[in-house]
Amino acid sequence: MEKLLSFCHKVLYIYFTITMLGCQDYSSTPLKEFSAEEKEKLVEQLLNGAGFTFYYQGSVGEQLLIREAEKYNNQHASIYRERGIPQMTRGMAADFYSNFQKMVELDSVEWQGYRGYYYMYVYRDYERAIADLDMVDARTPNFVDYPQTISVDYMRGICYERLNCPEQALEYLDKHIANETKSVGENYIHTVAFIAKGQAHEQLNQFHEAKLIYEKAIALHPKNADLKYYYGKLLLKLRDKSGAADVLAECRDQFSKEEFNNRRYVEEFYQIYAQDIEEAEMSIDAI
Repeated sequence: MEKLLSFCHKVLYIYFTITMLGCQDYSSTPLKEFSAEEKEKLVEQLLNGAGFTFYYQGSVGEQLLIREAEKYNNQHASIYRERGIPQMTRGMAADFYSNFQKMVELDSVEWQGYRGYYYMYVYRDYERAIADLDMVDARTPNFVDYPQTISVDYMRGICYERLNCPEQALEYLDKHIANETKSVGENYIHTVAFIAKGQAHEQLNQFHEAKLIYEKAIALHPKNADLKYYYGKLLLKLRDKSGAADVLAECRDQFSKEEFNNRRYVEEFYQIYAQDIEEAEMSIDAI
C-alpha cells in the first residue's frame, strides 16, 4: 500500500509539473535568428519531408511541415504547390486554384506549365490549360517545352480537339508528331497523339485522312486496343461491315489482355472500356 501511494504521488507530481509548465508564458522567449540562406535551407528540408519522404500528401504531418516552412519564407512557390496538390486530388477545386495561382505568381517559369498540365488532365479545363501552355511556349520560341515530361504541342493539340477546334488541334499535333519523329522516332510517339489526330480529321469529315492516320498508327503499334477501337468505329461510319467486325474483334481480344491506354489517378484521353467495344460490335448489324 505504501509503495502504491508513493507511485501515485510521483504520477501526480509529474502531472502537475507538466501542467504548470504548459501554463507559462513563453512569448518573450528569444528565438534563434536565421540568415536568409539558413531559412532557405530550412524551407527546402521541410518541404522535402512533405508529401513523399515522411508524410503522405494531405496528411496532418505534411501540413504541419508546410506551416513550419511558411514561417521561414511564405513566398516560396513550392509551399503552395505542396498545399495545392492534395486539394486537387480530393476535388477541392477552389482551394487548389488559389494555391496554384499563388504558386505561379511566385515562380511562373518553374510552375506555369505544371499548372497547365493539371488543368488539362485533372480538371479538363482546356481553356485555362491552353492559356498556361501558350505562356510557357512563348518564353522559349525556339524550344519545345515538356512540362511533366509531356510536350506543350501534344497537350495543346488534345485540348483543341476536345474543344471541337480541329484545325488548331491538327496544327499542334502535326508539330508534335514531326518533332517526336525527328528526336526519338515514330515508334515512340504515344498512340493518344494519333487518336487525337484521327478524331480531329473526323470532326472535319476528312474520313480518308483519319483512316490513313489510324492505319499508320496500328502498323506502329499493332497490339493497342484503343487504336483498333477508333479505327473500327471509323469503318462503321464508312459502312465497311466486315472490316469493322474484324478490327473490333481484334480490339476485344487485345483489351482482354489489358493492352489498352490508361493513366494513374485520372482517365486517359480517349480511354475505352469493355462496354464501348460491346456497343460498337452490336451496331455492326445495323449497317
